[in-house]
Amino acid sequence: MGNKLPIRIFRKLFNLVGVKAKIMGIAVMLILLLGTLLIWQAEQTYSKVLREDLTKQGISLGNYLAARSENPILTNNIYALHELLRDTMDNNPEVSYVLITDFHGQVVIDSFDNGIPKGLSDFNQVAGGQDFSLRTFNSQYGYIQDIAISILEGKAGQVRLGLSEKRVFNTIDALLSKLWASTILISLVGILLAYLLSTLITKPLQELVLAAKNIGEGKLSYRVSLDWAKDELGHLGVAFNEMAGKLQDAEKERQKLWQQIMHKEKMRRFLLNKVITAQEEERLRISRELHDETGQALSSINLALASLEGAETQEEFRKRVSLMQKTVRKVLEGIHLLARQLRPSVLDKLGLGAAVERFIKDCSAHWGKDIGLTTVGRIPQEMPSEIKITAYRIVQEALTNALRHAEAENISVVLQNSSGKFQVIIEDDGKGFNLDETFNKSEETNHLGLFGMQERVDMLGGNLSIETSPSNGTTIYAEIPLDGRETIGTEIQQGPASGIVSG
Repeated sequence: MGNKLPIRIFRKLFNLVGVKAKIMGIAVMLILLLGTLLIWQAEQTYSKVLREDLTKQGISLGNYLAARSENPILTNNIYALHELLRDTMDNNPEVSYVLITDFHGQVVIDSFDNGIPKGLSDFNQVAGGQDFSLRTFNSQYGYIQDIAISILEGKAGQVRLGLSEKRVFNTIDALLSKLWASTILISLVGILLAYLLSTLITKPLQELVLAAKNIGEGKLSYRVSLDWAKDELGHLGVAFNEMAGKLQDAEKERQKLWQQIMHKEKMRRFLLNKVITAQEEERLRISRELHDETGQALSSINLALASLEGAETQEEFRKRVSLMQKTVRKVLEGIHLLARQLRPSVLDKLGLGAAVERFIKDCSAHWGKDIGLTTVGRIPQEMPSEIKITAYRIVQEALTNALRHAEAENISVVLQNSSGKFQVIIEDDGKGFNLDETFNKSEETNHLGLFGMQERVDMLGGNLSIETSPSNGTTIYAEIPLDGRETIGTEIQQGPASGIVSG
């Protein structure tokens, strides 16, 4: 809380500053920022150029001294060397010192009055194969470029020059002073221009702000006065008044439409709930009838046929009975499968995971195809019934389409529960179909399966996406939120195998 207090204070102070001050502040900041950048670039560029020039001058002067020092060193003419150093120091103010050493590295002569500073004589040496050696150090008089040049390729010794960069820095400081003066002058001019510009802009803007405030408070009859400007801001005022008028008309129309929509939505929900409830009750009734009555009847017929007599031979009798028994068992299996498709009891008893696994096993056995199932995360048995039945029907519809219509050879199902969302993914390598063409057809009854899945997921506040194209298979991805969902209490589906064409 304490860390946020300075930020809040800064925001309040910023909001108290007028538009004029903000415009002028922005102008000054931009000018200063641009000026600082240009000054920095100029400093870097000129510093580099002046240092390089100083180095070239030092190398040239060092070569000159090396050439002039050859004979005096070989003849041990100290006086000539002394005159050479004095002449160099008098005519080159940037030279701080000069050292001349023999081929043993011993100092022959130097320009220091009080002796060579400690460590300087061995600070810089020309290595074999080098024309010169350059090293820089910081002294009490500023940065010094120490240049060492060999005499007679090092056979007679070396010349050492110390070049001060003081003139470089003085030149740069003078340049920076002029640049900063120019920047300040331009900033003052910018402040004046920004003040004049902000004065011309803020007056009409203040009235527009007042008008916007009134419109925002619901006073749609408020209009902007157009006496202050005939330019673009005046056009803006005219457009603002036109907008306010349209908003006033749109608000009236919106209120009228909103009442109609709410009435229609109420009726839609009521009718949809009735349809869904009746649909599920009918499925449950048919499921019980097929399982309890039809199944028991066929079982009785199977027992009766088992005792059938009348065949001419015992072998014929056995064959007939065996055939009838197989037929009846097949009918029973079909009835049980239909019952599970209409309303799988395992869904309510053991939960969604077990129901989907059971349905996949039945489909694999019936169609002779291997269907993969992957479960990610724990699928709670106490999951809301509308989510369970929705997920189950999506798997049911997708597998039916893939097996019956898409001619898929490989099918996989993924159930995932993570981050408050339940996801169902069904992927196959079947024929696929044109998704846009399918959904844009006027006869939606031919595609009730797809629309049924979409409607189910929408009612639960989820998302359904289908990725498919001809000859590239189909992937159905459904995501249903486990929290904040819209309760519908039942399911939406036209049937366990509505016969949509997925490919």
